[in-house]
Amino acid sequence: MKKILFIIISIFSLAYAQVSQSIINSLNSPQRALVNNLYAENGYNYLWVGHPSKLAKATNALSNGYYNYKNKELHRTEITRLLYALDAGGLDAYNTSKLDVLITDAYLRLLHFIRIGDVNWGLVKQKIASLRSQYNTKAVWDMHVKSMPSASTILKYIQQNRVNALLMDSVGQKERYKSFIDILQYYRKIPEFRKVPYGSIIKYGSRDRRIYEIKRRLRLLGDFPRSGSINRKFGRNLAYAIQRFKKRFNLRGGNGYIDNDLLAYINLPKSYYIKKIIVNLDKTKVFLPNFGSTYVEVNVPEFKMRFYQNHQEVFSSDVVVGMLTRPTPIFDDYLEYIVVNPTWTVPNSLIREDLIPAIKKYPNVFQIAHLKAYQRGREVKPDLQKILALEGTHRNSPYRIVQQPGPENALGQIKFMFPNKYSVYLHDTPEKGLFRNKYRYNSSGCMRLEDPKGFMNILLPYTNSRYASASDAINTGKTIRIPLKHKIPVHIVYFTLEFENGAPKFLFDAYMYDKMVEESTAGNIKYGFEVPAQRLQEVSN
Repeated sequence: MKKILFIIISIFSLAYAQVSQSIINSLNSPQRALVNNLYAENGYNYLWVGHPSKLAKATNALSNGYYNYKNKELHRTEITRLLYALDAGGLDAYNTSKLDVLITDAYLRLLHFIRIGDVNWGLVKQKIASLRSQYNTKAVWDMHVKSMPSASTILKYIQQNRVNALLMDSVGQKERYKSFIDILQYYRKIPEFRKVPYGSIIKYGSRDRRIYEIKRRLRLLGDFPRSGSINRKFGRNLAYAIQRFKKRFNLRGGNGYIDNDLLAYINLPKSYYIKKIIVNLDKTKVFLPNFGSTYVEVNVPEFKMRFYQNHQEVFSSDVVVGMLTRPTPIFDDYLEYIVVNPTWTVPNSLIREDLIPAIKKYPNVFQIAHLKAYQRGREVKPDLQKILALEGTHRNSPYRIVQQPGPENALGQIKFMFPNKYSVYLHDTPEKGLFRNKYRYNSSGCMRLEDPKGFMNILLPYTNSRYASASDAINTGKTIRIPLKHKIPVHIVYFTLEFENGAPKFLFDAYMYDKMVEESTAGNIKYGFEVPAQRLQEVSN
């Protein structure tokens, strides 16, 4: 009985023992100030030692791959050593205090990693800005970089024994984040890939010693069925697996052969996939943590727009996005109204960059493209020399130049407006052939929809429109503005990892934002950034 009473008194004493401030002051950590503030809020009493449940949750979280997906050390070796000594009863007051402080610092570092990461987001912004100054590329990424919670907020979670809840609440883009973590853990568990030798084309129905390793590789990646035979025959199962594999990389061509170009992708090392997954996990930290239940999302590298209702995808369309020198801005806004049979006011930047070359080539371009010029609200005959004089300047046009409604209008027959400072939106296009392209970097920043009528039909219940369908409104021949009853969030994102029918797709980093993030990450910092001469070169053998 005396022994039990002694243990209870010891635990009680530990719970209310005070941390040495000299240990905090000697801490070499970017979180030292927050560590001190947290202990100050708690009267410099222990936060973990003497509180077994809280201590277990905190120390287990440090090794949890869901949170610590880069396997950061976070004092884990020293904490484990001190915990063993504490359990054996061989830890003096100084080292007990040190243990508590190390756990606090490790927990705060983990919290910082979950919320903000180990990427210098300010440096990423500088690199994006340098594209404009060095390469005349008007790139925009409106990041939502979170900050750390206050000491009082963190303490409240700890005191309520909600140690894991604070970490979980700090995870942004939870559904996307979890899918990335799951696929990361899968790729980390599979064995290293053996390289398949290059050589002659392998055709359907043939036998080749390389097929054995190709099937093995594609089975590990989830493309070749587990029930399929691992042998040297190129049969139906392998053709199906090749088709699935090609979808992962947006590869074109038939599925009845394997050439060296395809082998270059099949030979991508395991590290390629892990690196790709990790950079996308890092990016989840700088988008809004929650997009809501009903919203529009455009993923630029995927050339895909999706509309969600009550968290469920109800519509999707392929899109054309901004060209490499005029990338689509990455930002968030609200869809407010639809315009049917729109006019298009040519922006001053496009007058200088696109219209002037067109005038030089086709002096009657105003008639060809159904353009009209206006001054002070009145239509006038434009003096083409005044427009040509804008070349090489930053001056605005003396005219407001408007393309008239019609099927050849640059915006097509429908545009979806979310007014923003970048003057970009979703719209139809007369250039339907662009959707056959593998890479659809063809616009000046706006997103062109392959199926604008389908999207408008989905949105009509969100309006008070009297039109039964998009076609009914278009057939009036009139320019019609249809407001939404409630604004719908629009999120333009940049993820080079997505999922289709449960299978991961690895998308090309044409805007180079992944590269900027990777080269602004702790341990791999590069302060300069150079644009490669060949932007759309992918994998080569």
